[in-house]
Amino acid sequence: MRALAAMLLAAGFPAASLAYPDGPPWGHAGVEGGEDCTACHFQYDAVAQSERLELDGLPARYEAGQRYELTVHVNDSGPTNGFELAVTSGAFERIDPATAVNGGAAHSVATGRSWQVIWIAPETPGEPVRFWLAVNAANGDESEFGDHIHLKNWEIPG
Repeated sequence: MRALAAMLLAAGFPAASLAYPDGPPWGHAGVEGGEDCTACHFQYDAVAQSERLELDGLPARYEAGQRYELTVHVNDSGPTNGFELAVTSGAFERIDPATAVNGGAAHSVATGRSWQVIWIAPETPGEPVRFWLAVNAANGDESEFGDHIHLKNWEIPG
């Protein structure tokens, strides 16, 4: 009977039951209050401005065209973790084989608790740049249940 109930529940959520071990769908970093990982991992509310997230390597003020090596860290006990990082200006470059770049940056392998990426500051200084980070601290069961989503954003002047 439990097997039948589990089958019926999974049939009711066919799209949601798919995991993203090779990276999240792009556009889920919570930019300006937009969609984040809770669009698929919806059991718990996201933790806004989470103290469990760090983005090392951000300068106090960016220099136009400068390259910065950034490291995303999550301090959570989940066995499977993933991230998506978005920025208002500049570009990302891949340096870590566990990171994908496509306008933003995201995990390409859902292991570990840190990832690296190069951020190239905009060529023209002036406007502040905002970064949005969303991290899924997942329980490893490849479902949308039991995962904790952490969000944080930063702004740096130019």
